Amino acid sequence: MRQQTLIQTLSARLLTATLLDTTAESGSAITTTTTMTATARMTKTSTVYIVAPATTTIVPEIHVLLAERTSSMDAIHLLDAVQLLQYFDLTGLAESVAEVTQRAYQAAPRTRGVGHEDDADADGVAAAAEKGRTSITSSGTDILLIQGLSATMAVAQRRSGVVQATALMTAILRNITHVARTERMLVLVEVDVEVKHRGNVGDSASSDAGRGGEDIVSAFSSAEGSAMKIVPGGVMGRTLEAGLDMFVVVHDAFGKVKKGTRIVEMVKDRLGGGTGLWTVWAGP
Repeated sequence: MRQQTLIQTLSARLLTATLLDTTAESGSAITTTTTMTATARMTKTSTVYIVAPATTTIVPEIHVLLAERTSSMDAIHLLDAVQLLQYFDLTGLAESVAEVTQRAYQAAPRTRGVGHEDDADADGVAAAAEKGRTSITSSGTDILLIQGLSATMAVAQRRSGVVQATALMTAILRNITHVARTERMLVLVEVDVEVKHRGNVGDSASSDAGRGGEDIVSAFSSAEGSAMKIVPGGVMGRTLEAGLDMFVVVHDAFGKVKKGTRIVEMVKDRLGGGTGLWTVWAGP
């Protein structure tokens, strides 16, 4: 099964568990994200936003998973909480993320006062945003899933150049950060990674290593062996990596695990002490 398909399956199972408002079941792929699922339980007013290319199949996949746990009619009813926004290029992705930000802002309950009450409210929002970085509560938590980002970034870079594409990518990350920290939204971004083998003369990974900042530090990699890199690499890859608070990688430990098995590893965690934690996923 292709890596992108595996990631989509993992995302679909996470969103399914969230829609059902249940914790992960033993033996399923959702066990790799038990903590995230438990802290992202939804209320009746919560919404799942999916920003994805027009070719995405994640909504039908979620429907199938829901139907396995409930009736077909109940599955359709649960899907009412899912809003799908499709895009064709990086500009469309930016517009979709901006629309999600606007919808989340309009849907969130707001109280406005006058005079010093405005300052107090602003302080309260700032405090809530800071608290939201370390603890996502179950009260009104929405989820935003972004798919197809790596491929869209690569196309934009070829067509518009690195400078323009990176500027647009920075604006997207700014919107993502804003909605995550002010609207108490859990943002999930699917990003492609590739394996580079070092040690060969003229190997691109060896030459890239000198620039730094692109390698994904994994418990299963070494300075002399294979390494993982964000796709696309270069400035855009570094910009994307810098904008993410947490980074979970699904990989095969560079061929060290048996076929069909994957490692789910937390390689970056600015919000806590999760860096380095990993588990084995038997796959779908």
